[in-house]
Amino acid sequence: MSATIEVRGVSKAYRQVKALDNVSFTAEPGRIVGLIGPNGAGKTTALRAILGLTPYEGELKVLGLDPYTQRDRLMQDVCFIADVAILQTLGIIVLIVGAVLWILGSMGRPVGGRRHYW
Repeated sequence: MSATIEVRGVSKAYRQVKALDNVSFTAEPGRIVGLIGPNGAGKTTALRAILGLTPYEGELKVLGLDPYTQRDRLMQDVCFIADVAILQTLGIIVLIVGAVLWILGSMGRPVGGRRHYW
């Protein structure tokens, strides 16, 4: 199976400032990858390139597609949530729903061969 994300020699400059300078990495399927670095290290620029939101120099493939020239096709298979606070809220909701389902599951009793919850 090919890599989910392949970045080879990617560079991006804003006027005289190099945001990405010959960056290369691979994200294999099933792996969780984080971009870590100080302010100005190029994390956001890398994500923008991976999502096809900014042009770049070098080779970049996401799910085998060029994100800048094939963005419409790529976005059929990719979801990106920019606001991390939303993820925390979603996590809390999942925990609450999971707890409620667990409580209901322990209270449920078989009725007519089926388990009903009330």
